[in-house]
Amino acid sequence: MRDREGGKQRLTLERLEARIALSATAEASAIEVREPGLAFKVSSANVQIHEDINLMAAMSTKAGRPVVSGQVEFQELGPRSRVLGFAKINKKGEVSFLVHAPATPGTFVVDARYIPPPGHRSLGETSAPITINVVPLAVSSFRVQPLVRYGKIGEPLGFTVTALNALGQTVTDYTGTIDLTSPTDSASKFSKQFYIGYSLPPPIPWTLGLATFTTTTYQFKSSDQGTHTFYSTVSFGKAGAESVRAQEATNSRVRGEAVFAIA
Repeated sequence: MRDREGGKQRLTLERLEARIALSATAEASAIEVREPGLAFKVSSANVQIHEDINLMAAMSTKAGRPVVSGQVEFQELGPRSRVLGFAKINKKGEVSFLVHAPATPGTFVVDARYIPPPGHRSLGETSAPITINVVPLAVSSFRVQPLVRYGKIGEPLGFTVTALNALGQTVTDYTGTIDLTSPTDSASKFSKQFYIGYSLPPPIPWTLGLATFTTTTYQFKSSDQGTHTFYSTVSFGKAGAESVRAQEATNSRVRGEAVFAIA
């Protein structure tokens, strides 16, 4: 800015640097730069049968800015290729699509294809395929079945333990290790009505008559085919409703129980 004072010119400068820097920062933060083209990924490349798989894709221009129109087609590749479905791209240039893994173990190969909107100049683009490894369902629980449900104090009793997956099917290739315990040794967990229903006397203090096992740990063999019978393995030192628990040694959430009526 110029003005005159006593025949002389005076020059003053306005400080604009701060405003310019702020404007540049705000503009830069609003631009998301990506790798150009179609990016494709999956939630996991190793899944169990029937497990959910999230297919995710993002489309960007050559300048690395999100493409916010069009849709993505997801396809299973193989001898009998088939379209899994379509999903519309959102304002961030992204899309996701949920599918289920096949019902049989093996490999599941998928890819994604960008389809521009009608009348759009840009061409479609196909991603590189991704191979997903599909394995059988893991063990999620055990079924414990008494060979004889009613017994006497001190009488050896047997039971069968079967490894089950989330669908309640026997996991025939299970070779894990289980621990055998009696949760009713720690305290009575059954209601008074339970004892009445089994015509049993009320529980006595848990410190008396603890269960005795001939073995407390077992590793399943391939020949077991997911089921093993424990003959004359447990005896109870007190009357009442007593239980046996089979629990995976490395995962306390994978377990199962059976109840015996001891008189």
